[in-house]
Amino acid sequence: MMDIVAADPTFKARSSQNKKNRRGGSMENPVEATHYQGSMSTVQHAKRMAAKNKGQLLTAHEMFIKTHFKEVSGKGTVPANTKAQHIAEAYQKKVEEASTQGIQKSPNELYWETVVGRNKKGRVKGLGQGAELYYGSRKSSKSSQQYTPSFLSQMQDQMDQRVEQRLEKRVQAMRSEMEVEMETRLAEIERRNQERYEEMMRRLSSNDSCSNIPHQRRDPTNDGPGSGGARIGIVA
Repeated sequence: MMDIVAADPTFKARSSQNKKNRRGGSMENPVEATHYQGSMSTVQHAKRMAAKNKGQLLTAHEMFIKTHFKEVSGKGTVPANTKAQHIAEAYQKKVEEASTQGIQKSPNELYWETVVGRNKKGRVKGLGQGAELYYGSRKSSKSSQQYTPSFLSQMQDQMDQRVEQRLEKRVQAMRSEMEVEMETRLAEIERRNQERYEEMMRRLSSNDSCSNIPHQRRDPTNDGPGSGGARIGIVA
């Protein structure tokens, strides 16, 4: 029976294809992986990541990177396939454009625009079932391309905004403290310089007053004490 099955051309073709799939495809036409999350769903990955991140949910792009890229020794960060690489590059381009134009958008909205919303099957590329964590259901939006954040995503965005506002206030307070301290130091330096200048002027003034005393000429005929002169004798 095994000999008959082994001689069957259909069985041979199927067996050969299965070998190629197990090896990752042939050299001419390699089979690319779809993701690196294994049998675990995106939702399960999101829960684990949130537990490690103090309860904070990763952004849609961060979750995509976690499930579609991996570190390979000697190669660095490697994408699962060319589509994943294109999505990552397109997202970075979106971020740079928004920063250059001064447009304020959340990372989840930028990722939504990168993958052009939901596809015909109502899925968001790279997120699988985890799309419901970041975006509203297909029924809640008028079109598959309209950005509608989920309730969880809205709460996350509000929390991020509050953290940014607190950090901004703290930074402004630190800047004010630094400005006050700098002004105090500059005033102290200016005061010391002024004192040194006034002291130098007093010394110069004192030296000038001493140099203006008229010089007394010595009388050569006076040989009194301290005169330093010699008396000239008178010839009788």
